[in-house]
Amino acid sequence: MAECCQEHNQQKDLQHYRELIREVGLNLGAKNLSKEIQNQFYQAVYHLGEKAAQEQNWDEAINNYSIYTHYDGSGKETLRKLSQMYENTKNVLEALRINEKALTYMGAYKDEDLQNRKDRYYYSLTVEQLQAAKEEVAPYFDGKYCFEKAKKLLDSQTNDPEVLNWAEHLLRLLLVLQPQNLQGLVLLARSLYRRGEKQEALRYFEDVRELKPSGNDESESWYYAIKQLGLMYIDEFQRADLAVSCFHEYENYLRSGGDTQYHLGRCYEILGDRNKAIRHYREVTHFEQHPLRYDAEAAIERLLRPANETAL
Repeated sequence: MAECCQEHNQQKDLQHYRELIREVGLNLGAKNLSKEIQNQFYQAVYHLGEKAAQEQNWDEAINNYSIYTHYDGSGKETLRKLSQMYENTKNVLEALRINEKALTYMGAYKDEDLQNRKDRYYYSLTVEQLQAAKEEVAPYFDGKYCFEKAKKLLDSQTNDPEVLNWAEHLLRLLLVLQPQNLQGLVLLARSLYRRGEKQEALRYFEDVRELKPSGNDESESWYYAIKQLGLMYIDEFQRADLAVSCFHEYENYLRSGGDTQYHLGRCYEILGDRNKAIRHYREVTHFEQHPLRYDAEAAIERLLRPANETAL
């Protein structure tokens, strides 16, 4: 009957028979149908979805496309359409979930539209929405994407507020599900510092200091945080007493060198420990090509100068 109505362009009756096909198929269960009848069932459902989408009946389109996703021949294009329907209804969680599923198809990582959707949906998802549904979202939430995208944005060295806001937003989403993510906390502190929110950045760097890195990548991030914490203490908050322990911790890092010794010299000079300051400044002079070598030599000369001459 549906085929007959289609042949004679009887659209209203065609719609009616397709709806009956859907009803019967759902009642019987698609998996209980023969392959031929199953194909006819899913084709009817697909056409119902297409018509609903054309009429901007988003809920009806979602219902039909959702059924059609169970068809072996549906593929990522159906998921693309379904995510768009959810986007049209402003259901960002479902749009994101369906888009993540579409990205699991082979070669989907090269699909520019799906990647743009991913950016759009994660940007639109609020921290409050994620917090309220984190248990349901956790199985498909892409924390790696949030971290890597935020890092890419921050590594661009731009101070564009929109870019920094985007990076911060992704990191706050990540930390909803992974509150102890050391690298995520470090990136968030970096973002806040770039935005001028230094007190808040300091708090996150201090939180990172209390964590224990579990691998090489985390170790690098941890030592970065320790160094930045020391620099902030001495340069931003005039707390050389707190900075000195940070730089001593940073000395254990493989890449620690002359600049660490220079900052320790600065700390001890501020704290009035002349001998320790000179010792650390002298360590800097052993690095002949180090850009702080001449500053260190000048500091040593200043500290060795007699007190009355310094006063003059």
